[in-house]
Amino acid sequence: MGSIKHRHLRAFVTILLILTFLVPCMTAEVSADEDYIVSEIEQVYVNMPDIKVYLSYLDPEAAGKENITAYYDDKTLPCSDVTAFSETGDGVDFYILLDRSVSISDSVFGNIKDAVKKIGERMTDKDRLTLLVFGDDVKEVYRSDNAGGKTLSQVLGSISATGGATSLYSALAKMTRTADSNISEKYPRRECILFTDGYDEAVGKETIEETKAKLLKANIPVHTVSAVMTSAEYNQKLGELSRLTGGSISVPQDAGKYTDISDRLMDGIYDSSVLVFRAGNNITDENEKTLSIKFENKKITLDKKVYMFRWQPDTVAPELQKAELEEKNTVRVYFSEEVMNADRPDSYSFKNSSGSVITPSSAVYEVKDGQPSALLTFDSDIVKGDYTVSCKNICDMSMEKNNVTNEIETYLDGVEPPNEFVQFLLSWQGIILAAAVLIVAVILVLILIRMRRRSSQKPAEETASVQPIQPMQPAAPVQPVQTPAQAVREEIVSVPQEVVVNKIEKKAPKYVVSVRETNTLFVRIQLSGGESSVSEVEFEKQLIVGRSSD
Repeated sequence: MGSIKHRHLRAFVTILLILTFLVPCMTAEVSADEDYIVSEIEQVYVNMPDIKVYLSYLDPEAAGKENITAYYDDKTLPCSDVTAFSETGDGVDFYILLDRSVSISDSVFGNIKDAVKKIGERMTDKDRLTLLVFGDDVKEVYRSDNAGGKTLSQVLGSISATGGATSLYSALAKMTRTADSNISEKYPRRECILFTDGYDEAVGKETIEETKAKLLKANIPVHTVSAVMTSAEYNQKLGELSRLTGGSISVPQDAGKYTDISDRLMDGIYDSSVLVFRAGNNITDENEKTLSIKFENKKITLDKKVYMFRWQPDTVAPELQKAELEEKNTVRVYFSEEVMNADRPDSYSFKNSSGSVITPSSAVYEVKDGQPSALLTFDSDIVKGDYTVSCKNICDMSMEKNNVTNEIETYLDGVEPPNEFVQFLLSWQGIILAAAVLIVAVILVLILIRMRRRSSQKPAEETASVQPIQPMQPAAPVQPVQTPAQAVREEIVSVPQEVVVNKIEKKAPKYVVSVRETNTLFVRIQLSGGESSVSEVEFEKQLIVGRSSD
């Protein structure tokens, strides 16, 4: 028996030792696996380009912003900050909805009003509270920044449960309209706390589906505090509505628990954490988006439906930052932020030191090494030298469409420039001079052609104006001219057989401008007695020789 006890004791000690070593290991393993807890997304505040995501439970230090990424559409946003909400300095815009229908007993209604007072007492100076009551209608009865001298306790003291139909969904719809009309950057976070028994007896007013859509678009979480007498069916509907909006539902076990619930809600709001993301621009979208938050080291992804219809004005214009030569005929220009129309080659201008301007033939916009840029291609190689780079019609991706207006000076180490004479010919002065020389040369050529045509036409005209000499025909005899020595002789001499035409000579006119042409005829007359006489006669077209008295 003793040996059995000894064996049992030894086994017990062995087990105890094993547990002594295993328990710390198991504890360490659990701690390593659950070093922080990620709750569901409670609320997303969008004021483009800033996006803030509120979670009820998260350890900022354990989570680490480098492990968190947001996604929507085709965009990826790294987390820029993870912090506790209490450290942000932001205010909360509280909206309290108080059901005062007669279905809630006076004692329960009194405890609910105490819970509302508790919320008012827990508020900070940065917060704002708006109280709406609803039964058969919906009324705004208090707003902390416009109370008219009344306190929240005084207003609550004057409210009592009344009869009539309950307009629960109409009250939620009015709350969203009121919140949107009072929106302010001072209160980026909005919270709705609803005290109700879940009944909605209004006919022809808001439905639960319409209310869900409005709450989602307003992006306001609804934290429901159910009355003790609420049925399981209504609690289920209220729970679905609350979880859909990012809120929660609390069901008290007795009427004295309402202040405990309000304390727990305020603790959850103030102790929550904020993830901060920044988009690349402030462009909004009226369509519903799905925002996904991925925690890389936890392998957890949370989704939330959001609407991005608010934005902050963008007053900073984008800038050209630098230009670098990549290839002999390609240059990459960098911008300070994402831009539009940067893929149009006619948007760019490169002016060299001589004043000549070149433009690219193609442009490709892309993000290189995280920086927006455009790769520009030119038809010819870039010549080495200094350039002034400017652009037009390129604007940022914003609601304001701010244009790039600055110029940058840069040196591009391209190919060697041609000699000075070639450079001069390629410059605008050289082009003008070459055009002038060409015009003068054309004028001279035209003048020479005209002179040549005139000189070739003139001999033809002169030849056409000269009539050929007609052969002389015998004419009637004429009396010869007698000298005094021959006066005694009166014999008639027959001339035609004796007339000899020695020479016909054509002479050039005396003046170039004269169009008259003359011919000279030398005539030798042989008389029968042996004497002869030579006469010189000028004529234009024809001449008659003979003895006629004419």
